[in-house]
Amino acid sequence: MWRNNSTHLIVFVKQSSEEMLGPVFSCSGVQSLDRPFEKVGEYATETADFNLYRLRQNVTSDNIVMVTDHTKPVAAITSPANGTVIEAAREQGALRLDVTGTASDKESQVKMVEVFVGDFPYKPAKPKAHNDWSKWSYSDFVTSEGKKLIVARVTDNAGQMEWYPINVTVSFTDGGTKS
Repeated sequence: MWRNNSTHLIVFVKQSSEEMLGPVFSCSGVQSLDRPFEKVGEYATETADFNLYRLRQNVTSDNIVMVTDHTKPVAAITSPANGTVIEAAREQGALRLDVTGTASDKESQVKMVEVFVGDFPYKPAKPKAHNDWSKWSYSDFVTSEGKKLIVARVTDNAGQMEWYPINVTVSFTDGGTKS
């Protein structure tokens, strides 16, 4: 995303989005603006698609922070381990599957981590603390046996995503719970 002259902002599609413009303008003293820009048009060239926004009068070069991010975020599932067989008592009928992991991004920071177990849709994980995704957790219930694909999807503030998949096997037994 970059600013051209003093009245317009060009936002390249797939590299940034309108959703990201709000946080850009809330930085460096522009706290009271609700919508400091208005979309003028959508354009396409042979190599890129972009949107043009007109900046409102009270936005100046002193209170705009540019967002550039060329590296994808990183995520890992730390528990359960890939290939783990998790056993639960058959009479329980369901297994609470607790997933933990880590996430980081060097440039624009992690926006969110989402997880799915065996099927879509992704569901949000919980960060260690507000805006601190260095460690995250997620819990869901599994009601059927078999191999389960678990995927952590991390998204950074620039809209870039990375996925981290593992497989576990769930087995219901006549005995107690093991993992």
